[in-house]
Amino acid sequence: MNKIHILGAGNIGCLVAHCLRVPRLPPHPPPPNVTLLLRKQKMADALQRLGGIKVDSHAEAILGNGLDVEVNNPKVLRSGPRRPHIKSLIVTTKAIHALEAVELVAPRLSPSSTVVLLQNGMGVLDEVIQSFWPDAQRRPNFVVGTTTHAVKTGEDHFHINHAGLGKVSLGIVPSPFIEWRGKGQIPSITDLKQNPRTQSLAWTIASLQQASILGCHLEAWDVAQNSQLEKLIVNACINPLTALFNCLNGELLVNRPLSAIIRTIVTEAITCIMSTPRLRELASRDRFDPDRVYSKVKSIARSTAFNRSSMLQDIDRSRDTEIDYINGYIVRLGQAAGVATPVNDLMVNLVKARFRLKTSRDLSEREILAEEARLQDEMLQGKDRPPLEESGDTDWQKEYAELQKAHAALREAYGELQKSLPSGV
Repeated sequence: MNKIHILGAGNIGCLVAHCLRVPRLPPHPPPPNVTLLLRKQKMADALQRLGGIKVDSHAEAILGNGLDVEVNNPKVLRSGPRRPHIKSLIVTTKAIHALEAVELVAPRLSPSSTVVLLQNGMGVLDEVIQSFWPDAQRRPNFVVGTTTHAVKTGEDHFHINHAGLGKVSLGIVPSPFIEWRGKGQIPSITDLKQNPRTQSLAWTIASLQQASILGCHLEAWDVAQNSQLEKLIVNACINPLTALFNCLNGELLVNRPLSAIIRTIVTEAITCIMSTPRLRELASRDRFDPDRVYSKVKSIARSTAFNRSSMLQDIDRSRDTEIDYINGYIVRLGQAAGVATPVNDLMVNLVKARFRLKTSRDLSEREILAEEARLQDEMLQGKDRPPLEESGDTDWQKEYAELQKAHAALREAYGELQKSLPSGV
């Protein structure tokens, strides 16, 4: 039976897996089997204990009823049997992890396979193609997608809250095997079905479109690129600023100095797009009018006013951000086109500095607590020793006094660290 593999079991990966497995009424075909590719055995065990993916407001996708799991890491792959061919792969990892994740399954993909990339930001497609399939004749079929679904983490890793119903926009990446019909034109699905090289592409798109909760729709490549670029600019404004100022999306609307920064981010991004031939050819000038895009950013910030951006959440949880695939992508476009992007470059550096400061503070706190526990243990051991005059150990009293001083210094350092942390960090 046809099967879809999903690489990345975060919130979006779980939502996609769940929606693909929701039963369908006739005359729709039965849902495809789905296999989640997980990095660690403990994640597979957690899913087993939970019994499946739980999505608030929807029925459960039960494990074993067409939803399977594979542990996919270098150690398991080296020691285990050869894994079967993958016909259809949906990559839902964070952008920063996509290249490493795809590398593990690349040997299982063939030119007749289909790969759907569903990440924030841009640049993953270029990295994956350049790293594994530079030859277009030997490359799998590629689809790039964006989503507007709002998904939050629930009580467990495979328990999610589908907080906001959205849609998924898909664009088929042009290739020598897919007829390019020009701007605004979608490849013929009938032609895709008839060509053995692209049959999995037609089937994958149909499977996603039949998962009605996802709201998938296929767009012409130029339209899909415009949607992705517009979302990139919106994210380049909202994500880093909320992460840097530790604020909700809507708070950006009531801060006049931040409005000036947003306008500059938008202007730099549009200049880079229009200075890049392959993007300028596809971009709609009306859509990328600076005033229109600035209004779009404000509209999104307003409609998600009480949300905490994904980048802010990553910082809070000491997880690496996707800044290199958002503002960093704009900076790289500018470098290639000879366009200066000082504000976007600043956003990249500030977010990275904020992340490193947060993680170093977390590390310092853990180190202080661990050292404090060690010193307390040594002090307790010292108290159990016989008195100095009985033991004859003339150095013990000095050593014990030094341990007490070190312990007091650590407590003081920990107190200062706590005072230096901004509220909410």
